[in-house]
Formats: sequence, structure tokens, C-alpha cells
Amino acid sequence: MVLLTHLFVTIVACSQQVIASYDNSTTSGDDDGKRIAVIGAGAGGSAFSYYLQRYTSHAFNITVFESNGYIGGRSTTIGNYVSSLGNVTDEYLLNCDIELGGSVFVEANAIMVNGAEMFDLSTADNGLSDTDKLTQTVGMWTGSKFNVWLDASSTITSLLGDLKLIIKYNFSIFRLFLDLQSYVNNFVGYFYHEAFPYDMQTVVADAGLSDTTGSYASKFLKTIKHWYADNFLYDIVGPATRVNYLSDLDDIHAFGAYISMAASNANAIKGGNFQIFERFLEESEAQILLNTKVTKISQNGDGKWTVSYGDGDSAKFDQVVIAAPLQLTGIVFEGADMSKLQNVEYRIVHATYIQTPIDHLMDKPQFGSKGVPQTMFTTANDSIPFKSTNIVHYDNSTNKVTYKVFTDEAIDKDFVAEQFFSNMTDVEILFAHEWKAYPILKPTTIFDKFEVHEGLWYLNSMERFISTMETAALAGAAVAGHIAQGINTEPIVVP
Repeated sequence: MVLLTHLFVTIVACSQQVIASYDNSTTSGDDDGKRIAVIGAGAGGSAFSYYLQRYTSHAFNITVFESNGYIGGRSTTIGNYVSSLGNVTDEYLLNCDIELGGSVFVEANAIMVNGAEMFDLSTADNGLSDTDKLTQTVGMWTGSKFNVWLDASSTITSLLGDLKLIIKYNFSIFRLFLDLQSYVNNFVGYFYHEAFPYDMQTVVADAGLSDTTGSYASKFLKTIKHWYADNFLYDIVGPATRVNYLSDLDDIHAFGAYISMAASNANAIKGGNFQIFERFLEESEAQILLNTKVTKISQNGDGKWTVSYGDGDSAKFDQVVIAAPLQLTGIVFEGADMSKLQNVEYRIVHATYIQTPIDHLMDKPQFGSKGVPQTMFTTANDSIPFKSTNIVHYDNSTNKVTYKVFTDEAIDKDFVAEQFFSNMTDVEILFAHEWKAYPILKPTTIFDKFEVHEGLWYLNSMERFISTMETAALAGAAVAGHIAQGINTEPIVVP
């Protein structure tokens, strides 16, 4: 599925190992001035590669270095991930297309939606519509009761029609809808249109969003936007930030809280969202080196950059784009001061997938006689040992469902029995994974430029603002636009 210049790549299926070889002879010659290294094959790196080649009619020779054995970064399925390890033989896991990372994108995510349409990728069917035994509900668990029950398809827009909730929360739903509409319109207007290709150093302020990024959500929503009811923040907004960014309202900036409430008409790609990023790289005709760790990036006397990787190999490039969290790469830099970049910290989440017969769902008495909703969010309470639970898949061939549970710590079957099931018969932990998945969205009004040094770019400055598959891809497209300016053969626009 990934095709490249000066590189032979074989992908037999989307869940199988990629085998790549690289020809160092391409370090000079006709490509002089147009050789670019991309560090990271996730949403940002793949979108950068695609858009740069689109804007310039494939004027560049791009090499993508990826330390993992798969394309997609934090967007991957269980099957795609375990297949890349090369040591898993369980056929169910190898063929499991349940999302392990970025699970959904929404209709406002123009790059993701366009990618799905452009590559004719169909929407996923998680099987949940194949049974009438699920409640299709969302509950907000306080540790002792469910404060709120909602329909699983509820959005801020749909809640506007629920008079009971509007009165309960003193019209906060209506006020949030208006604020959210204003901020999202500003974001889309500047980031996608007026300022594109934008630079992070200025665009947040230009879009009028600095007030939302410069304050913790708890302060902003209670004092600056003083019209939100406390019970609304506790019951509705707080649980959304806990599941989207593993953060409470006093530990995330206000824009992150607003975006956590913005989901509507969520979609996912059948077989995995990562396929959009695979196809971006296929279209870019980039050279892909999987299972290849970059160890050092050095600036040469001629202004070019040497990328050292693997077991002592190196290659020279005109420009380098880092599309991975810098502090997680371990890359050593020579000739560029990276210490001036503001650090992006990441929060660890443990994602555990629990499989059980559909007639044997979570049923601990502590959850009450009404039972456990299909999706359970939690309110701010340190005594609750999990962040959320969600039925993400139903397999009608086995009549089993799969729960996805988010926790701060690794869990085992004893934890599952203590917290969720009265009887553990036929309940199994299918898979568990630890991610540094979520950036900690600390309040700030200062954002780094994408270009750190002449010819050296860093995409993940975007993650101090917001972190989604869409915004990572958008940052990649913006940097592609900067590099393409003046030599573009196609309009520099997205999507």
C-alpha cells in the first residue's frame, strides 16, 4: 500500500509488516535542494508529505523515518499494532480492527473527511447496530451514582431540545452552544482559510483564541465566562475532558475543554483510521523506513542536514521536518538549539480491552438497579479508579462485546472483577496498551514557530494548542504550505 521512489516496499495487507530498503545514492544529484527528511509517519508526517507533493506536483524527494513498525502513530488498530511487533500469533488479535488510538473524527474535520472520500474508504461498522441488547446510553458516574443519563448519540446541539436538562443546568447548554460555535468558527476561519498556511506563533492570537488557551478551564468557565452553572461543569464538561484528554477542568486550558464538547456525527474508517495516513504516504511517493530510529540530526557547514539513524547509517537532506513529540524521540541535535522550544508533556493512559458475552455485561451492584450504561464517563473524583468505560465492538459471530477501559494505571482481572463484574465467567482481557497519548494542555498564550532553525521544522508545537488526528494533519499541511510557497504549482489550500 505504500509505494516509493528509490525504495522497494511490500505491504501484503494493512496489518502486515512493512519491509523497506533505502538507497543512499539519492543523497545528491538532481534532487539537490529538494531532499526532505520527515521524522514520524503519523498524522502530521503523512499529511505533510502528501500536501507538499500535491502543492508542488511531486517536486520533492521525501524520506520518512518511523521508529515503529507501522504507519499512523497514535492512530492504529489492535491488529495493525500487534502485527508490527512480529511476535504475536493470536489470529484474532492479528485481524482485530478495533481502534487502539485515535478512534473517531467528526464532520468538521475537513482533512480526515476529505481523505476518507478521496481514497474511497468506507465508514466502520462496529457491529453495535446488529443487536438490540445494548442500551445506547451514556452515564456520568460520580463514584456513588449516575448524575446524568444521555442518549449515546447526544451532542450539544441535540441537548438544546431537552428542556429538562436546560432548566437543570440553568441554560448553560445553550450558552455553551453559542460559545462553542463562536470559537470553532474562529478556529476554522483562521487555521483553514484566512491564515493558511498559518504559523503557530501568531495564529492563535489572530484567531481571537488566546483568552481560551491562556487560562485553566475551571477558572475561565467559572469566572471569565461566569454564566456556566457549577453542576453543568461537573456533570457534563468535566467528564468530557477526562475522556478526551485525561484531564480535569483545573488541569486543561479552556480551549481544550471546549473542543472536548465539540464532537458531532463521529466517524471512523472500516479497518482503521490509519489507512488515511497510509494512503497519504502512498500518494506522496515518499520513501518509508519503518522500524528505524533517528539518533542524531546535525547541521552541516553548507546549511544542509545530516540525519543519523539505525546502526550508524546517515543521509544528507536539505530540510528536516520533525513530526513526533520531540522529547519522546531521544534525538541529539548539533547545530540547532532545541532548548528554546517549549516542552509538551504527555499524560500516560492505559487502554484495556475487555471481552465478554453480550448477555453478561458490567453489573456490579454499586452502579444501581438501572445497570451500567453502554458508555460510562466519570466526574472529577480521585477515588474513582478508572476514567471511562465504553462498549466499542460487538461480534455477532461470537455474540461477544468488547469494552474499552481507560485508567491511569495498568489493570488486571482482579481489578475488572472488583470494579465491574459480579461474575467473571467468560470475561477476558483481550488486550492492554500503555500510551503517552495525551498532551497536557497547560494554559499558555505563547506558541513556537514551526520553523525552529532554517530548514528545520517541528510540527508538534501544535500539540500545546490542541491534539487530534485532524489538527496534527493540519499542522503537517501548514508546514507543507510554507515550504511550497513560491514554487507551488497548485493552490496552497486545505483540504
